[in-house]
Amino acid sequence: MNGTDGIPRPFQTKAEILDYLGSDTIECLICGRRLTVLSPHLRARHSLSADDYRLQFGIPFSYGLAGQRFCQTSRERMLALYERGAIAAPDAEEVRDRFQNTGERRPACSAVRQADIEKLLRNRSRREQWRPQDFAEFLHRVESGRSVSDVGREADMPSAQTFFKYIAKHPPLKARYDRVRQSQPLSVQARTRRTGSLYRETIARLRNSGLTWTQISAITGVKSSTLRNAWRKIATG
Repeated sequence: MNGTDGIPRPFQTKAEILDYLGSDTIECLICGRRLTVLSPHLRARHSLSADDYRLQFGIPFSYGLAGQRFCQTSRERMLALYERGAIAAPDAEEVRDRFQNTGERRPACSAVRQADIEKLLRNRSRREQWRPQDFAEFLHRVESGRSVSDVGREADMPSAQTFFKYIAKHPPLKARYDRVRQSQPLSVQARTRRTGSLYRETIARLRNSGLTWTQISAITGVKSSTLRNAWRKIATG
């Protein structure tokens, strides 16, 4: 992680980042202290935000600065709250629209870009761009009922992040993706947190017909707690 002069340098590969974040404590790359959660320490000791730290050392913004055990415990606690209906899961479309409307763009992580290049090199033996037919095949696999993140992890496909960047610049493919997403089984839409109007309309229609959440769950393949959360948003929206 340190350069030849002993000064910490940004991570160069995704593997380095995963190794750095892979234990139950994380080393502060500024002072060397190991902590379970890094963000409070950065603010108090170094007057640095978590995002500034990520930028300084090339860590993706989507990666948490906490140890694995803490992250796992937090995940389990949140899932339990979702299951009990104590809190509602954020709507993926609303979050994405809110972020896009701010006009702010976080810079991409060079290590993640490098990982995509390395995937190309492994499969094509040369540094070439992903081709239009690669993205068409990506969407074809999504059409089969799989999630974007699942397809993006396959060795011969671009990452999910690269796929979304590509379709944003190609409206016909984006429109096709939107149609595919709307037509996917409701259980897939709920699992990938990419629900649309068909999802909401179906839940409203079934609920207004007098069916119980257990019955609707059996029909749609979506958990009862997830359906109730969606219904609250529909009822208050």
